[in-house]
Amino acid sequence: MILRFAKPSDYKSLAKLHLACSVNQPNGFMFKLGLPFLKTYYKLLINEKYSVIIIADDENANLLGFASGTMDAAAHLKNLKKNRFRIGFSIIPSIIKSPMILNKIIDHERFVLSKEGYVQFGVMTGPRAEYWAWDPKDRSNMAIPLLKSLFLTMFNLGASSVRAEVDINNENLLTIYKFLGAKVIEHLKLNDGRKRAIIEYSSDLKLKWLQR
Repeated sequence: MILRFAKPSDYKSLAKLHLACSVNQPNGFMFKLGLPFLKTYYKLLINEKYSVIIIADDENANLLGFASGTMDAAAHLKNLKKNRFRIGFSIIPSIIKSPMILNKIIDHERFVLSKEGYVQFGVMTGPRAEYWAWDPKDRSNMAIPLLKSLFLTMFNLGASSVRAEVDINNENLLTIYKFLGAKVIEHLKLNDGRKRAIIEYSSDLKLKWLQR
């Protein structure tokens, strides 16, 4: 496994892997917005000043997985707000295909725009983990070292802690996060009935991980 930072040309492969991994995750939402949206999203994220995206390649430079985050969640949301029309255009095919998804899209837009009455989906400020994906066809079991590398990088960049969100129904993912040392610091209930936990990794974990 070869680790590296994402470069601008990676946005398509990141979007495709996100889509492939999300289909089997309980209560996934972003993948429902379609591949055009995911391509737009990752193109924006890669070019953000505070983004951190660690990519794992095999020896032939084929994408195995990635872990993404931002050192400034507020700046990330601001960038999404700035590009809301570009994002909205990319979602049109998914709305045509499934009009019922429009209500969830509106809730997410209110969150991004911080409008009154918005649904709080997750972390809005400070260092935040975004998405963690690994090729389901690969059996090298290096997904957890990849995730650790994201947090270690963010700690090395100055983060004293990193927060993330995980749906309670995604029990396997929540178990892994807790096993690695994450603490659940808050619970959220969304309009659609989903329950979500806000987890936090402290930089105190850095030494523990490096000693293993």
